[in-house]
Amino acid sequence: MDGPLKELSKLEKLTANTGTRGKTPSIADSLDSLLEVLERTKQQVASDGASKETWKFSIDTLDSKKKEIDEKQKEIYSSMSRLGKALDKKFTSPLPSYPDLFASSTAVDALERTIALHFLRTGQFDTAETFLEEGVFDYGTGGP
Repeated sequence: MDGPLKELSKLEKLTANTGTRGKTPSIADSLDSLLEVLERTKQQVASDGASKETWKFSIDTLDSKKKEIDEKQKEIYSSMSRLGKALDKKFTSPLPSYPDLFASSTAVDALERTIALHFLRTGQFDTAETFLEEGVFDYGTGGP
């Protein structure tokens, strides 16, 4: 169980907002700095109009932040992939399969009746009414 736990801790470090974060800044930090640049550009445009250099700086910043976010997403996806592989390696036996619990029509009717009664008991009368109207079961015959 040591391998999956190591991969999980690496993933937690990558996605945490504090501490060691990997090769690139966090996505939230990149978006925050991009938002600051865009707000400054908006203020410059509103006050005296933006120069060509202002627009170029904004576009360059946008491109660099997009690249940072893409790199961070690649790191996170890679870490998630390694975690999945470690889990697959650790848990090699397949999960048990169970028969469908509501395969028969009587089981489906019993489930729908139980849901309707739950709505009524909890005072959700409008929900129960809608459920009964939209259901395809016969609720007027009583229970077993």
